[in-house]
Amino acid sequence: MEKLDSGNGNERGGGNPWDDQESPFEQFMEKRPVEESKKLLNEIHAQIENSPRFEDFDEKREVAELVLENARKTFADADADGVRTPEEKTAISSAVVLAGMETVMDKLAGDSSDPIPKLMEDGREPELVEAVEAVAREDLEAAEYMARDMDGDVKTTWQENERELKTKAENIISELHKKHALDNPDKAQKCKEFFENGRGIKEVIGIYEELEDVDQELIEQHMGFILERAFDQHYDNPEQFVSHGFDHTLNVMKYTDSIIESTNCAKVVMEKYGIDSEAKAKFLLRNVALFHDFGYPASEEKGLGKAAHGLHGANLINYGATENGSLIKDVMSSITGATKKDVMQNDLRDSVLFHSADKVEQTFSTKIITTHGEFLLDHDRFVDVYKSFTGENGVGFMQINVDSAETKEELLRVIKLGWLLDKNQNARQGIKDIEERYDGIIVVKGEKFGGRTVDLNEKDDKVLGLKYSEVILDETPLQAMIRLADNMDMKPDRFSEIQKEPLFLDFIKRLGTDEEIPGTEDTYKSMLAKLEKTSDKALIKQWKESVVDALVREKYPSLDETTINKIKEIAVKQNAESYQHFGGCEAIEDVKIANGRVEITVDMAKFNELNETKVKEKTISKDGEEEDVEVGVGAYQIWRMSEAYGSIRLSGNDTGLPIYVNGEEWSVKS
Repeated sequence: MEKLDSGNGNERGGGNPWDDQESPFEQFMEKRPVEESKKLLNEIHAQIENSPRFEDFDEKREVAELVLENARKTFADADADGVRTPEEKTAISSAVVLAGMETVMDKLAGDSSDPIPKLMEDGREPELVEAVEAVAREDLEAAEYMARDMDGDVKTTWQENERELKTKAENIISELHKKHALDNPDKAQKCKEFFENGRGIKEVIGIYEELEDVDQELIEQHMGFILERAFDQHYDNPEQFVSHGFDHTLNVMKYTDSIIESTNCAKVVMEKYGIDSEAKAKFLLRNVALFHDFGYPASEEKGLGKAAHGLHGANLINYGATENGSLIKDVMSSITGATKKDVMQNDLRDSVLFHSADKVEQTFSTKIITTHGEFLLDHDRFVDVYKSFTGENGVGFMQINVDSAETKEELLRVIKLGWLLDKNQNARQGIKDIEERYDGIIVVKGEKFGGRTVDLNEKDDKVLGLKYSEVILDETPLQAMIRLADNMDMKPDRFSEIQKEPLFLDFIKRLGTDEEIPGTEDTYKSMLAKLEKTSDKALIKQWKESVVDALVREKYPSLDETTINKIKEIAVKQNAESYQHFGGCEAIEDVKIANGRVEITVDMAKFNELNETKVKEKTISKDGEEEDVEVGVGAYQIWRMSEAYGSIRLSGNDTGLPIYVNGEEWSVKS
């Protein structure tokens, strides 16, 4: 379209700028496609914006009047034709906003019948210009309101819902900030900033965009449930470790989206459970990503090890997230048949519970099948587990599997002794019930049960186990997806700002390598090992701080005291193994799943440098066989991924997911 000729428009009431051609709206009505309508509207907008601010202001007014007239006509024609798509309405109403300049001018000028000269005479040109430019800047927001005013039947747009959710989310975060600020104001403020100014609120709200015909109240309820736990997770995230805060969760959700795009897992969810839309299937997959680490605060509060977080996260699925009246329950409402719904809910729970059950750390003699999932234990701890499960969580025991007939008899003796000695009458009766029906629920499997250890009542008691399980994306999409996505988050953007400081990275390198301490025969690593044998915590802390101070003198003399002290706070909690966990991320630039394989891009120079330091690890196969492996620090996280991905296949015909680093297939032996 040619630029508007201002010749006719310089006099009020002049000719139509499109006298000799079809107006953009006439073209729009002929062509109809949304992209074309948006293009035409942008041209109108650009021509008005590019005109001189005052000399051609009459032209702007005339164009605005013309747009308004055509917009109203288009609405009328669309009503008559029965064509009222949301896309057309948004496009049309965007044009109406351009006409809103007329309203702005009249409002500023009061009752004047000739507003422009009046404003200019009063010296209010800047105010006028600001108002007109504000209309241009805010045309998208105002468009939906104008469209709704012109037609009461227009559905609420996503942008309007998004704004309302954002306001409510900010209020929720503000209240959570107030609560946590009582304990640690600085930490609470950082969390608040992460959610409000960073990725937090924006990306949580984004999961609802594709959902249609869902009650807004259910969305708000679900969002509140998510944000409350997300804030707790981020606030309680211990900074001495590679992050398991909500920033990590959002990374995992991003990788989940990439897996959805590169595989058919959303369709598998639809087919397996009877979900009636791809948008709902994606929503459920994203919820697994959101919930997978929500159990960390509860584990931390109870003083349990990290592996217990899956158990506590699964409880959030059982109690709250899938209750009647919840958004997840509403999304599941399209599933026909109670059995499928139960399977769906149990699979949601198990995807969180077993997301880290991708390796064997120990073998156990007994497996219990309960109403809240399957767990491993050694038979001599059965009574402790039974009382803990039934007392606190009301877990029902359905079946007990043991590895041999001998274990079955020993378990029976443990049960008898347990109910005889227990002083709690309810516990005694429950354990006795198990004894009385043990023939029906205790099954000899003739195999050891391998899995990952989990604390039950106190840190490092390792009473429970999560059974190692193989998952297939085409058959168990929720469980396979979260294992894939969780292990992809290995880039250094997972580090906190203080962890990215070169001083901190140099410090953990000294602890984890064989760099010699000047003037001694010891390395930093060997000295730390000697100090740890003394169990003198004060001495170990003092020594680690001295290592930081030495680095500051050698390499960072201008670093500010605040940063140094923050680094010391987390440095004293590091050990020799810290280097492989952080160093394993340092060289990673990109991770993706494509063409049926994992493709990792690394900074090769840094990768090779890090790999000069080797660490030894012990692996246990699913059959209980042990093997020692040696892996370079640069490849440590890739090795951990390979261990986890040994439990995952994309389909039943696959042998596993090969890992490629910079285009070359990788293995721990390569």
